[in-house]
Amino acid sequence: MTKPAQRARYLHERSSGNPADEQSSHDIKFRNKSSYMRLYHLLLFALFTSLAFGQLTTEKTPLKVPAQPNMNLYRADAHPQQEIAQAIGKAARSNKRVLLVFGGNWCADCHALDYAFHQPRIEPLLTSNYEVVHVDIGRYDRNLDVAKKYHVDLEKGVPSLVVLNLRGGLLYSTAQFERARLMTEEEVMTFLNAWAPPPPQAKNNKVS
Repeated sequence: MTKPAQRARYLHERSSGNPADEQSSHDIKFRNKSSYMRLYHLLLFALFTSLAFGQLTTEKTPLKVPAQPNMNLYRADAHPQQEIAQAIGKAARSNKRVLLVFGGNWCADCHALDYAFHQPRIEPLLTSNYEVVHVDIGRYDRNLDVAKKYHVDLEKGVPSLVVLNLRGGLLYSTAQFERARLMTEEEVMTFLNAWAPPPPQAKNNKVS
């Protein structure tokens, strides 16, 4: 083969590329694509697994109205002012706070909240930090003076809760549980923990 012919062949092979090289390049690209796809699916699997696990670990426990509610929970013959005074005395001796629960026996949400108060995770938290007094409001026509004294806005609904310190001073008043049947145990626990009394302090420190 003449030199011109050899040169022409060399230039032709260079311009057209080596078939073996092209196949090798194709295989590399294919392997890279397969690796990326496996990595992509692994990441998707990890994401879905973490989301499912998070959903399980953050699942909350809803409150419910008991099948047989305590129809003596809010007693019409009670004397709330006297009961509150007694509760304040007990709270002072045991470093607790007083929790007033305004409601009525006709109120399904009041019974849902009381159901929460007797659940295993909540009852110890409640009894170790609060003296509880239930105040009957009748059909919004009973003990209105007590509600007014503690800044309870009954127009927002019941149950309404009031937190008093161990001296009987008003700390907080809220109607946030007026739809208790739609709430969760975790929300009740958050509230009770938020308003629980601080640890006992020295005598010269301010009592809360």
